[in-house]
Amino acid sequence: KTVSEDIIELMQYENSLSQNYSTMVSQLKVVHEGKELNLSQISKYMNHSDRKIRKQYNALYDKAWLSIAKDLDELFDKLVKVRHEIALKTGFNNHTEYCFHKHGRTSYGRQELLVFSNNVESFISPLVNEMYKTQEKNFGHEIFSYDENFFVNKIDLNTDKDLISSFKKIFQSLSPQTHVFYEELVDREMYDVGLRDGKLMGAYSNYMPLFSMPYIFESYNGSFGAINTFAHECGHGLNSFMHRGDVFLNKASSDVYESHSMSMEFFVWPYINNIINEEQIPYYKYNKLRNALSFICYGTAIDQFQTMVYDKPEMTPEERLSLWKNLENRFLPWRKYESDGFNYQGRRWQQQIHVMRWPFYYIDYVLAQVCALQFWLKDEKCHETAWEKYIMFIKNSGGMSFLELVNSAQLKSPFNKESIIEISTSVKNYLDTVLNEVI
Repeated sequence: KTVSEDIIELMQYENSLSQNYSTMVSQLKVVHEGKELNLSQISKYMNHSDRKIRKQYNALYDKAWLSIAKDLDELFDKLVKVRHEIALKTGFNNHTEYCFHKHGRTSYGRQELLVFSNNVESFISPLVNEMYKTQEKNFGHEIFSYDENFFVNKIDLNTDKDLISSFKKIFQSLSPQTHVFYEELVDREMYDVGLRDGKLMGAYSNYMPLFSMPYIFESYNGSFGAINTFAHECGHGLNSFMHRGDVFLNKASSDVYESHSMSMEFFVWPYINNIINEEQIPYYKYNKLRNALSFICYGTAIDQFQTMVYDKPEMTPEERLSLWKNLENRFLPWRKYESDGFNYQGRRWQQQIHVMRWPFYYIDYVLAQVCALQFWLKDEKCHETAWEKYIMFIKNSGGMSFLELVNSAQLKSPFNKESIIEISTSVKNYLDTVLNEVI
């Protein structure tokens, strides 16, 4: 239903526009102290333990993006219009409906996502907002976006340990499945994680049928976020590895695939000391869990933004910026930007590659986060049982819908209000128990 000969040229045009976005971003640089820095090099210091340094590098990051702000307005306006035309030519009322089919969402629809977003706004956003109010009291001053990853101003959220060899130890310890998968990944050098000029931001794991192996790509900078990202991509990779030769490999929907990867971010926790120093681990876990909740809020705002934009494709660029500001106030009420720069203008969504290149994909991360947190809770109680359910979740992927897989793993539906309340409360209670370790 989403492809026909009538839209081939439109799809080619859309693809060229979205490729332009990646090209523009990969070439972004700023000059600092006589040196050219790309976004990956800047981002390494955006979570520096010294507030003055992270403030400085966040300002550099903002400056880089601001240099292409108007170009991004124009580019996205073209993308919205061509995507709307594609939807109309394939018999849909708008691009939102088109993407529900394109992403293979067969077990839920627009109404379920509206209920989900209302639950997030009602139960998770206020909880996270209270956490940041506590953080402001601890800091003794107002916190801005560049302070959000910190509870105290003294811990370094980076590591100097080698990524590939450290994760070899992690996956050897985690399970026989991860051990075999990672050994072959490393032996065959099916990865690219180094930093270099012109390299794209972001990360992915793509299955390469010719080699019957996943290929993992990342611009690794040693930050806690980059460690988490590599674990994430290895979750994708493990799924690909376990489905080698399976005719259903490419049949699972992206909400299912993201459940594989986001759950892996938590399954590596018992062995994270192989790459993060012991004294840093409480901070890593605290930030990861709090960010998991705040991410649900952010991702829901992104999905609502896209829904409203494609329901009204005639919006002007200025109206879209205003819409995002409103959604930030609703779903991320703690978020503050210090200066009248890129994000302050309502442009944070323009830094989200999925909005530009893969519309309506982002809600899959959000739903997967709810599943991942449930796997984490199971793992806290009994690793063997949790891992068994996770492996069965992977094995059944492609043969069941998202909600069928959720039920088969004895998880609760993200669209159930009680599950949202239970997850957010459980995370809050856990964070309260470790609070004294991080202040």
